[in-house]
Amino acid sequence: MRTMIPLRIFGILTNLVPDRDRRPLPQLSVILVQSVVLVLNSYRLHQMLQLVRDVKNRSTAICRWNG
Repeated sequence: MRTMIPLRIFGILTNLVPDRDRRPLPQLSVILVQSVVLVLNSYRLHQMLQLVRDVKNRSTAICRWNG
């Protein structure tokens, strides 16, 4: 789980940087796919951050309850 968050951020950044080396004029299908993947990566990053926060909160609550 520690490596997933940086990978999601890298995926989002690569979707934002235009790919001008391959084609001088971007095609509509490429832009559409990149947009969909950008939304999915952003949503999955949000889910991962929520999961990390929830696990951290639960572990502190269990430690206080046991201690």
